Amino acid sequence: FYSDITNDANKDYNNFVFTVFDAPFFKGTCEKKLSKLNRKSHFYLECKLTSDELDIPKGGTSSSVSMATNFDGVESMYQQIETISQEEFFRNKVQTKPSHYSTSDGYIEIDSDFQSELPIVYTKDRNYTVLFKIKNVGPGVIDNMSIDIIDKNGILKKCNPEPKKITYEGGNEVTFGCIINPPSTKVLNSQGVIINVDYK
Repeated sequence: FYSDITNDANKDYNNFVFTVFDAPFFKGTCEKKLSKLNRKSHFYLECKLTSDELDIPKGGTSSSVSMATNFDGVESMYQQIETISQEEFFRNKVQTKPSHYSTSDGYIEIDSDFQSELPIVYTKDRNYTVLFKIKNVGPGVIDNMSIDIIDKNGILKKCNPEPKKITYEGGNEVTFGCIINPPSTKVLNSQGVIINVDYK
């Protein structure tokens, strides 16, 4: 039994485990491993199972065999968040940008939805938020997932729930929202955050 693995992405994947199980008329199970599959490369893992001729009915038979390939991946999104004061926005007639952004490696999709177009035009005593969605868009099942946000400049004030505290319980989507800090100056500010999603 073979698992042909082709990595068409521009990133590496790790810890491949190919398993053959639930194989009627074959003896036992088989597991083969590959520590890393480099970007734009191909590999195959092979499992051999033996069968006793006496176990096979006369005239032959057909049966299904269960196989699985597991691996670890990381999908990342770099999201720019632009903020500006209301006074500067109207004075300079700043051009707006979309409120929705998305990235995907074919397995995990990361979406960001702002409540209005960018830049965020701040008015006094009002909260502005961004909603992040992590989705399973691949053909397989996600066994485990961890989410981390790198926000060096502190543009995100508070997230609910906190990404590091999210426990993945299956399903196809994880959602969390964050409050955006108001700009420290009136002019156009641009800060970047990185969302990293480690998954199996």
